[in-house]
Amino acid sequence: MNHVKNKWIRSVANLLQDQFGLALVRLENIVRGTICGAITHKLIPTPRNLVPSTPLTTTCESFFWITTIISSFGSN
Repeated sequence: MNHVKNKWIRSVANLLQDQFGLALVRLENIVRGTICGAITHKLIPTPRNLVPSTPLTTTCESFFWITTIISSFGSN
């Protein structure tokens, strides 16, 4: 039984790692777009408007919401 639990924990960790990887790719695209937009409009990008927390926040929320649903179905 312990072996099965370890596999489940490892698979959840792998899913979370994949989701954060996707969030970082989205964040990279947003930062690149912001820098390109600032260059074309001759603005100085600041760290506050370069790095929004939205991609990471939505990834966490969606991952833990989906995990909660899966675990609630599994407990029945």
